[in-house]
Amino acid sequence: MPPQPPHSPSEPPHTATLDRLSAESLGDCARQLHRLEAVGEQIASIFAVMRESVPSSLHDCLRVSRKGLDEYLVFARLVQRMPREYWRHRDSRYDAPELDSLLAELTPRFERISALRLELGTLFDLAKLPSADQIETHLRCLRSGGWLRWLSGTWREARRSIRSLAHPDRRSQKRAPAAPDRLLEYAREVETVDRLHEANPGLGDEYQGVDTPIDRIRQLREWYAMVRAEYGSTFSARAPLASAIFQLDAQLAWSIVEHDSGELLRMAQNLREGTLGDVDLEAWMRHSGPSLSCLIERNLDALEREAWIAEWLGCQRVKASLLPEGLG
Repeated sequence: MPPQPPHSPSEPPHTATLDRLSAESLGDCARQLHRLEAVGEQIASIFAVMRESVPSSLHDCLRVSRKGLDEYLVFARLVQRMPREYWRHRDSRYDAPELDSLLAELTPRFERISALRLELGTLFDLAKLPSADQIETHLRCLRSGGWLRWLSGTWREARRSIRSLAHPDRRSQKRAPAAPDRLLEYAREVETVDRLHEANPGLGDEYQGVDTPIDRIRQLREWYAMVRAEYGSTFSARAPLASAIFQLDAQLAWSIVEHDSGELLRMAQNLREGTLGDVDLEAWMRHSGPSLSCLIERNLDALEREAWIAEWLGCQRVKASLLPEGLG
């Protein structure tokens, strides 16, 4: 290859890569650009229809530009991060950072309650438990009876009280007296989460005692925090995007992401990430005119002006490779 002159600062950035390309790869690049232009036009048409159905704050997510495609891909990622069945449970209460400390306290306690409930629910009617203090009193009485415990009316009453909490079947009645320690732990945990909720009623009517859907609540809060981390809050320039996704109809949100069985999302990813070998398509497109065909014509002119490139590649071969059918 002939010696290559130094790259002039005034030259377009893409010109520096042309000397490393074969005519075949330049042709491939041109055809790729042509395909991306067609994909861009197809996406733009779909986005135009979608913009008619969404709040104006989401319009910037539905434009064929670097920023627009970036915003669309971020929007799609956030929509997909929350389970579809949870969308109907969105609520402004989850947009509160102070909920994090409450959930940090409640979550491990509900996990323990769930485990104890699974274990004890086959033995006891957990819906009719007395207070934890009463259970503890019965437990102390059962343990202090000694050898003559059967003669103590208090001991017999404590034993009857524990058995009365058990299911009526013979198996439960037999095993119930052996499980009061875990029953006491369960009652304590239930009373603790009730007190935590009374002190900080941030969950509102989502709090349903032992039936509180803590996993769903935690995932919703994490999703709201994720959206805020991406878009910011209050006076952030992108905050309106967060408000829009919080309020957007669930079916509409998913249809934007899953349009044509996900084909729109795949096209947007391909268009945004389009590269061909060591050719930076974004650099090429940065210097294009109204269309990519104008870009190709501009590159042809550049090749013809640079004799040392034309001598290496052969200008006529380059022309033939750069011009896909219909652009000649």
